[in-house]
Amino acid sequence: MNPTQQAKLKDLAFHLQILPLQLPLPAAKDNINQLLHFMPCLELLNDKRPEAAANHSLEVALGLRNDSGVFNLPFQGPAVEALAKVLKLQLQSLPNSVLLNKWLDDSLMTSYQVLQKYGVTVPMSLDPLAGGLIAPSKMCIDGDDEVDAMIFEWNNIIETPDHSTESQSTQPTCRNKVKKPDTNDDKEDVDSRNGGTNAQPF
Repeated sequence: MNPTQQAKLKDLAFHLQILPLQLPLPAAKDNINQLLHFMPCLELLNDKRPEAAANHSLEVALGLRNDSGVFNLPFQGPAVEALAKVLKLQLQSLPNSVLLNKWLDDSLMTSYQVLQKYGVTVPMSLDPLAGGLIAPSKMCIDGDDEVDAMIFEWNNIIETPDHSTESQSTQPTCRNKVKKPDTNDDKEDVDSRNGGTNAQPF
């Protein structure tokens, strides 16, 4: 992976770690739990189409995206946070994949919009107007030691190979249904966690 991809992955991991606690944990039946034991679609792998296989399984887990690339992200917790690890592992194998790099950009935008909706202000990893990269190591949340620890942990995770998501779980088939994006725009309460409403770069 190149430095831009690594910086985006760090930002995505950071975004997913600080999603508002008002968001529920997914139920056992929710497809997003597949990210905890992510496996590309076996049928497409057998056809020697690894990029399409990973893309299909991501669509099953996360649902379809709208025209802007945003998908519905109504949960928080370990299954959601696993998305950064999944994309890291897949991009290590297919760093030039157009589909996987699109998922990385779309995941950043989606998580960013969720944080904005709940009043958590964080800079985007890649600002198309400014053309600059801002990695989580350059951020702070009012001196929150817990967040600093999360940043340190994720820096190590992104830089150290981790095959925990390659568990030998049931292989997803390409017949799994892909959910359509949720268009529910109901407003939610602002996150009230200490230090969780204002993240600014140093």
